[in-house]
Amino acid sequence: MGRVYGYARVSSTEQHLDRQIEALSAYKVEGRHIITDKVSAVTCNTHKDQDDNGKVTQISIEFGTFYPETLFQELPPDWTIYEYNRVKDNQILQPSLTGLSCVIYHPPDECDQESIDFEKEITISNIESWLE
Repeated sequence: MGRVYGYARVSSTEQHLDRQIEALSAYKVEGRHIITDKVSAVTCNTHKDQDDNGKVTQISIEFGTFYPETLFQELPPDWTIYEYNRVKDNQILQPSLTGLSCVIYHPPDECDQESIDFEKEITISNIESWLE
């Protein structure tokens, strides 16, 4: 029989991987073949653009793990992958970690809260579908 791999993921610091790992173990997945992922931070900020004509929304998702860029091929439009490092006591910690970022530009005629919320919802839905 071939090797069996498992994948467990949580999307907030309040969630725990334990139950998912336990369930995968019931399917005889060895612990060393279980890939885990934990989103460590998600931010979404909207502010006026540089010209003060429209608005800009930036969404960032930071994972607590480093992933090679090859895992993010065919990322939805407008999303980019980046590397970041945590900092503790003014020291850069290793290793580098992976993040995804998206910038949405809202023209002056689409800067009302309803239009901004709708655009954010579509963008987040696109990345959630891709991550599944």
